[in-house]
Amino acid sequence: MKKILAAGLVSVMLLGMAACGSESDEPKPITFASYEKGYEATAPGDWTRTPEEDVAGIDLVLESPQGAAAFMIYDELKSDYAITADEYYDALVQMTAYDMNTLPAEEVQLTESKSLTVNGIKTKACEFYFTDEAGLNMRFVMHFFETEEHYVRVSCTAKVSEFENYRPIFEEMIESIVVK
Repeated sequence: MKKILAAGLVSVMLLGMAACGSESDEPKPITFASYEKGYEATAPGDWTRTPEEDVAGIDLVLESPQGAAAFMIYDELKSDYAITADEYYDALVQMTAYDMNTLPAEEVQLTESKSLTVNGIKTKACEFYFTDEAGLNMRFVMHFFETEEHYVRVSCTAKVSEFENYRPIFEEMIESIVVK
């Protein structure tokens, strides 16, 4: 009886040590700095950065493993536009919906999304559902905020079937943005 109890106790201890070890095996979050604009965003440790030359006009692009989801920061000078932040946001939403409509077999649906906070600044947010060039049903959420000199948008994309799994990661990444 003592041998069975001792063997059971050893088994429980080994399982506990294995469980503790698996937590430390997870990659630690990584903070990525933008190439030019001075933004930082923190992502899970297994996400990677897309090289600058691959993505024209985007300040920072991060991808999940196997490219299943993407996170992008775009930045434009307010002085390049003679419009308010609300007008810029409305035009951005219309332009994005129009661009998505140019894809084949496209039906764009627009919905409101939860606002988040970046450096104490509330974002405006919307979501699009669309079919991409490869025929995949995608979900795209866009958050917009303004700084003293810039209009900034953050875009997060994943397949519709996987989007809700990525939503908490996207939200943490958006709220981790530091504007310098």
